[in-house]
Amino acid sequence: MSRSQPASAASSRLYIVLCLAAALIALFAVGCQNRNLPLRNSYRATVYIAGSGSHGGGELWLLNAIEPQLERQIRLAARPVALTFNSARDEVYVLERRTHELLVLNAINERAIGRVLLPGAPNAMVLDPGHTYAYVAVNEGNWGQILKINLPARAITARLRLPAAPARLAINDRGNRLLASDPKNRQLLIIRCSGPALKLVSRLAMPQGPGKIVTLPYGAQAFVLCSPADQVAVVNYIQPALITSLTVGRSPADMVLKPDGGELYVSNSGDGTISIVDTSADNISGLFLTGRDPQGLAVSRHGRFLYAANAGSNTVSEFRLSDRTMVAQIPVGLQPDRLAMGPFDLYVYVLDSGSNDVAVVRPGLGAMLTLLPSAPNASAIRVVAFRVPVAKTK
Repeated sequence: MSRSQPASAASSRLYIVLCLAAALIALFAVGCQNRNLPLRNSYRATVYIAGSGSHGGGELWLLNAIEPQLERQIRLAARPVALTFNSARDEVYVLERRTHELLVLNAINERAIGRVLLPGAPNAMVLDPGHTYAYVAVNEGNWGQILKINLPARAITARLRLPAAPARLAINDRGNRLLASDPKNRQLLIIRCSGPALKLVSRLAMPQGPGKIVTLPYGAQAFVLCSPADQVAVVNYIQPALITSLTVGRSPADMVLKPDGGELYVSNSGDGTISIVDTSADNISGLFLTGRDPQGLAVSRHGRFLYAANAGSNTVSEFRLSDRTMVAQIPVGLQPDRLAMGPFDLYVYVLDSGSNDVAVVRPGLGAMLTLLPSAPNASAIRVVAFRVPVAKTK
């Protein structure tokens, strides 16, 4: 009897501890549900993926970005080449190269509400900071054009004809300078766009193959990725001048700016590194080692984490920027090449071009949560997030 009583008491204590733990877990789950209810009811976020369709045209695949799952597929006449979201008008703009169109979708009901016919095959698109105009670069055989499109009116209001179609566009935060990269002629075009007409201000000679452009949120500096030259060109676009050219790693593929503008990150696909550019000093201040063939980059909205899609090793590298440390190497699908941050930094969506799927990664967790299907031959990924309009009560 004397030995059985302690054993019985120990069993009772263990039972009480397990009950308390179960109760705490239940309370935590209820608390999480209660915290998430307002988010579900008042906020919508969708991942748009543009790709090819089985019918020979194009498709948009729409994923729920808060509770990751495939929601809808939208058929298009042609495969899209670019997607842009207008948060002020709750509209999604889709460039279709074969049909020479800018398609306008209502982000709330996800239906087409307008089209703008273009004079040539579109290459690139950017919105002005006021969300009133879109600038579209089109190719017309041996010529190119930049179009200024009034979005509320769905009309082309200005045109600038050029010897070649720009490959990439960017606009400064004030909305008065449009930058266009011209790889054919190795130059950066600086265009005044604030007036009724588009006026070419300057042409700056660039290293070989100018492509993606990133502008700082302050000052008058921009960075131009020149992949064939293994360089990033630094320019002043108000007093037009090439400030310097920074040599990065081999075959740079992408670059992304930290939200505060203090650092620029450049993925170098040829040597498995990321170059860190100090934007105030215009020099290379550090280096990250990644997996093989890093491609697309993404930075969390609060600037805590940097992500790199490693197409050669089928992984995503996660870096903590405060101490420049790799915190995880996350296996995903085949040949990941593009990334998109979800709303509130809840998830990172990784486009796996080799397996036609999307890996969902939770920041800070160091693991893939799930794989979702993707449009075949995906050409663009964009997260669209907005508040759901509240129905008026009588």
